[in-house]
Amino acid sequence: MILSIQYLRGIAALFVVLYHIAFKDQQYSLGNFGFEIGEMGVDIFFVISGFVMYYVSIRKSNTLRSVYEFLKHRAFRILPLYWIVTTVALVIYLVSPENVNRFTGSTDILNSYTLFPSFTRYLIPVGWSLSYELYFYLLFCVALLFSRYRAAVISILLLVPAMIGLYYSFPPIEALRAFLTSSFLLEFFYGILAAVIFLNPPKQKRVLGVVAFILFVILIGLYFRGYQSGIRGVDIGLPAMMLVVSIVMFEEFFGEYPIKWLGFLGDISYSLYLAHLLALGAAALLYRKIAIHTYWSESVFLAVMLASSLLLGAATYRWIERSLMLYFKKRFY
Repeated sequence: MILSIQYLRGIAALFVVLYHIAFKDQQYSLGNFGFEIGEMGVDIFFVISGFVMYYVSIRKSNTLRSVYEFLKHRAFRILPLYWIVTTVALVIYLVSPENVNRFTGSTDILNSYTLFPSFTRYLIPVGWSLSYELYFYLLFCVALLFSRYRAAVISILLLVPAMIGLYYSFPPIEALRAFLTSSFLLEFFYGILAAVIFLNPPKQKRVLGVVAFILFVILIGLYFRGYQSGIRGVDIGLPAMMLVVSIVMFEEFFGEYPIKWLGFLGDISYSLYLAHLLALGAAALLYRKIAIHTYWSESVFLAVMLASSLLLGAATYRWIERSLMLYFKKRFY
């Protein structure tokens, strides 16, 4: 396990949680808490996916068997827990539809389970990012059939549709075309670049890490000061890549001085990512019932939302995700 990547998973999940907490604060409380940078959490996840998939593919053979094993592993890792959390959201939706995607438009139940691209909302709103993960995995399967030119093949498969998407702007109603040519594909490509740098590091790795972090600060600073191209894979994807490179260059340091709480956050990151919206919905519902609007009540509201998200994420990991992983490992590996 690469500790720095594990830490980045935890950071990315925490970013998303805090971003959604700020959104809930705007809806139900005084709205003093802002965390716009939190939207980068998803972009960090995409860069991490590109990094990890390329890193683990180095030792894989270019056979149909390896493609099958790859797809099986990724499907078991992602889909069962997602379907369980989606089913919980479906039960809530059937009982009280106004409490699911209350402020984000219509909900598509079928596509919530299939993860098929849609311009309507999933029962679990963050499910849209899993659609891109699965799309990337399918493209990566093609690259797995090559050995010597694997990096080049997956890079082409990511860059060509992304370039088409940059040239042609598809309206939201053309969800499938927009999805297949999204600039998010650039972020998986950035992850591959980060993995290549990690596998072929310069002599002064920590110097590169510091430089990459400085570039991250500069790029994200320019973004929030309004210097934007309107292309998310560029505006937020590039800073996300710089952050990933800056952290992985300190892998040896983390090996000597591990950060236990970040490691734990990385462990529960997927459960936290999926389940935290259920915790936030419950906390917001309770807050609406109390309806006290003071400075201290907002602070308590924020603390309760964060604590409930972390607790539900940890419980989901302990009692569901880990059990699922053990079950599939014993049954199918």
